[in-house]
Amino acid sequence: MAIPVNIKDLLHKCKIESTRIEFKTGCNPNKIYRTICVFANDFDNIGGGYITVGVQEEKNTGITQRPVTDVPIEEFDKIQRDMIGFNHKIEPLNDAINNNARLVLLAISRTPLIKRKLLLDNIDISKATLERILKQLSSEPLGLVEYQGSLKTGGYVLTEKGKSFVESMND
Repeated sequence: MAIPVNIKDLLHKCKIESTRIEFKTGCNPNKIYRTICVFANDFDNIGGGYITVGVQEEKNTGITQRPVTDVPIEEFDKIQRDMIGFNHKIEPLNDAINNNARLVLLAISRTPLIKRKLLLDNIDISKATLERILKQLSSEPLGLVEYQGSLKTGGYVLTEKGKSFVESMND
């Protein structure tokens, strides 16, 4: 269900910030996406919310301040690129990780500082597939594993993010 809000009401001090209406002074994609994530937790089934950029709120009342700050038109392209960049980072971990990658994560969780050879001995995948999986799991945006130590004595370990993900796999 959509929230019936008139933009003129928002800007003429008729509405105040709430759980589904957020005012942002400038366009900071990081802050905007945090708000989008809050709106996604729609426990009351309201249907999202409104983020109004270029608007300040009065500290004590939460009502919009006038005049509204314009976002310079020259910044639109950069803002749009930044927002699209954030969109590309949104991929549920479960969708990004296939069964072979899950097996690699479980093996690393059971044997910290595990070597590639032991991973290949324990999991029925090719060397090329293992290399691809390790690259995927260790690079951004996943960052679930990392190599620690020297080439001779080191091995793969889970990052904190990786530990959390493996715990969630076991739940």
